[in-house]
Amino acid sequence: MKKALLLLLIFFSSKLYSQIKICLRDTYYAQVGYITKTNYEIGIEHSLYSEHMRLQKIRLLVGYHYLKNNTSLSAVPYFSTLWNGYYQDCGAYLTGNVCLLKHLYASAIVNPHYDTGIKYMTNYSLGLRVGSYYGLSIVGEYTTIPQYRVSEKLINIGVEVKIGTLWVRPELSLPMSGDRKTGRVICSFGYSIGD
Repeated sequence: MKKALLLLLIFFSSKLYSQIKICLRDTYYAQVGYITKTNYEIGIEHSLYSEHMRLQKIRLLVGYHYLKNNTSLSAVPYFSTLWNGYYQDCGAYLTGNVCLLKHLYASAIVNPHYDTGIKYMTNYSLGLRVGSYYGLSIVGEYTTIPQYRVSEKLINIGVEVKIGTLWVRPELSLPMSGDRKTGRVICSFGYSIGD
């Protein structure tokens, strides 16, 4: 399995190379991927839980990104499993971003998601980003997309700093319902190398 993934990544990097991306999502998920010159993407994501290796999650992502003027659309299907096979999940991130005004951007994500233990759920996220003052923006979103496994209603607020192809987004994640009464500090970042 590891050799097949390595060969696939080498193929994409040598034949269709455009960008290599390295990301961290919601503090707990590291991702490496390739985006081709024709905007196709393949990536692998691995959890960084403070648990035994067999309880870590690995996710394969493939997708397509459409970019035109101040609008972007993407469809990124995925499949995940724990190393011990306890559960699997699959779904897609269907994302749209648009520039509303000079420094005001809106985003929406629809996330159809099937988990072998929890079954089917449709999650979503609605967000705004204000600014771009020397690469600094204020971000906020309402989301039901799970940070771990179970869907929660959350408001995430924070800042995003962009320098070249590096971006960093520390956020405060506040629960809007459920048993959890405290917020989380989460951080995401990404860096791209290539054309």
